[in-house]
Amino acid sequence: MKQGFSTIAAAIFGITVLLSSGCGSSGGRDVPPRPLSVISFTSFLVDIGERFEMDASLSEDPDDGELEYFWSKIHPNSDSVFENHCEDEPETACFTNDDDICLNDDGAGGTVQCDSNDDCTNGGDDRCLHNSGSTSPECTEGICLLENRREREFASFIADRPGPYTIRLLVETTRGGTDIGQKVLGTFPQLLVVGSLYGFGGARGALVAEYTDARSFAARAIAGVSSPFTGNLLLAVETPGVVREFDRYDGSIIDTFGETASVGISPIDIVFGQDQDLYAVDADGTLTLFDGVTGLFLTTVGDVTTGAEQVSSVAIRASNGNLLVADGRAGQPIREHDITDGSLVGVLGVTGGVVQAVALAVADDGTMYIADQAGDVVVCDEDGAVCSQLGGAADVLVGGGPTAIALNPAGDQTVAQVVVADAVAEQVVGCMTDGSGCTILSDTVGLSSSYADIFFAPAELPTTTTTTTTSTTMTTTTTTLAP
Repeated sequence: MKQGFSTIAAAIFGITVLLSSGCGSSGGRDVPPRPLSVISFTSFLVDIGERFEMDASLSEDPDDGELEYFWSKIHPNSDSVFENHCEDEPETACFTNDDDICLNDDGAGGTVQCDSNDDCTNGGDDRCLHNSGSTSPECTEGICLLENRREREFASFIADRPGPYTIRLLVETTRGGTDIGQKVLGTFPQLLVVGSLYGFGGARGALVAEYTDARSFAARAIAGVSSPFTGNLLLAVETPGVVREFDRYDGSIIDTFGETASVGISPIDIVFGQDQDLYAVDADGTLTLFDGVTGLFLTTVGDVTTGAEQVSSVAIRASNGNLLVADGRAGQPIREHDITDGSLVGVLGVTGGVVQAVALAVADDGTMYIADQAGDVVVCDEDGAVCSQLGGAADVLVGGGPTAIALNPAGDQTVAQVVVADAVAEQVVGCMTDGSGCTILSDTVGLSSSYADIFFAPAELPTTTTTTTTSTTMTTTTTTLAP
């Protein structure tokens, strides 16, 4: 156990030890000057399954002494630990020990101590092997781990669950002076595939987990959405008619969402409106409104179908908050309905030219992205007056396969700005909005899923706004995260 443990505990838990009553001294002892704890990082946002790397080398001891570093990570259910950068080149990963030696390319040990590969001159492929007496050449075990890298100025870990992650660094001088720095790091929004519930990194598509609680508590889920208040995952089940709530981090069961089980709904799709309340649309066109926070029943809004009309998917129109309905029958246009009573406002432009609109997503600027049952994506302006095919989608999607479409909140920081579920090919396809290309998100292939819907959670990206506070015990810089 480190000598400074009591000081560490006092700082972390907010216990202040009064060392003086004035003028920086007490009983002839000077109060140690406080060091400065600084956490730097390459990016405050990574995709789930990717690595955060932290650098505390800019931390300072006011008396130019050596610092000790103590890292901690706060997250509700992440199993990730601080690692040793073993994926990197040894000279940038496992820093400085007296036992460092050169390793020849034939595996024989050298006799020259080294700080970097440049110190090894016995052959073109020689490398500097750090911690040589107790680790493999890949530095995957032994002293290099040094208690999971918690006590070095460099630390890293894999984001194995959606963020945010709170990272704290306590630095301590040999005299006992301490300072704590804090950062809040976020992940790109998670991609969820419904019909069983699978989570993926939203920017790259790496598999996070199958959230198996959904298999029993929301069997045959048909649609999903993320709560704008909690980020939790809401899944609509048509039979029995109910909306179930699951934890945003690990997909564990929260509860039935409010009164959705007792109202008699049979939802085909669910969506949060601009008023932040939840709208459930039944296969027969009934539009029901629930409080977005509690799930309490508010009202039956109306009916968004007449005659032979159908509903396959709904979205909210960006300009006025009205409900847009994709019919699902061949050659039917996108319909606009008044969000307050469900009455028909009209049909949108030439959207009836889509072979068969099975799903709909709307961008912030009003642009509509329509998944075509024929195996394509059609892009229309807000009024539906001008429509065109999204380049590359037809090359990857299978005819009869598209079931759902969603827009990626990660924007231009992903190669999958528009994602489409393809139930026939059993895959999720990601495309760029400029039509420059589409690709299969490889980990989404071959799931034991109906691919009934796809959505992102949390619904908002973290912002880069930071707040810094300083006290006699802690300096904190926190990246503000959206709800």
